[in-house]
Amino acid sequence: KEYFPVIKRFILFYIFYIAVVLIYGIIIEETTLLGITKVFIFSLINAIATVFLIPSLVHLGVLIFKRESKLFDTFKPMVYSLILAVVYLFISFIVSLIIPFDLSFLQNIQNATDSETARKFVVDFLKQPGAIASLIISLTMLIHVVIFSINGVSKFQKIKRWKVFVSLIMAGIVLFLIQLVLVL
Repeated sequence: KEYFPVIKRFILFYIFYIAVVLIYGIIIEETTLLGITKVFIFSLINAIATVFLIPSLVHLGVLIFKRESKLFDTFKPMVYSLILAVVYLFISFIVSLIIPFDLSFLQNIQNATDSETARKFVVDFLKQPGAIASLIISLTMLIHVVIFSINGVSKFQKIKRWKVFVSLIMAGIVLFLIQLVLVL
């Protein structure tokens, strides 16, 4: 059981996606060489952290239900789920080029002083066809990746799907808490 080929596939998919986005940034002249370098390095670090952190957190949840489980049996299906997520990100990026939408509404939502103003900005944002397309792709990605993860880990670990689902929820909560701590 080799981890490296699985890790390599994910990192190559992720770097390809980032390279396409950066090339687009160069073409429309919104990115400097320094900016490209920073984004590329950050993306590489993020890819390496993601490929280890998410499968490991899910595996910790699996260990609650099955003590003798092997990390690789969680790692492999989770990394392939991450590859699937990157494919959806790429599709979403391409669709946003075809059906562009204005993201300034989202910044306005953050700066809104009352809930009525924020609601207006959300409604205005969702009136854009590109925003709707992006939302549909994102929801499809979430559902597909979760189902793929549940089925893959369940099959490899030979445990019930609901146990994998609970493990995914626990991993999601831990990731949220890590991000919360990093922001504060």
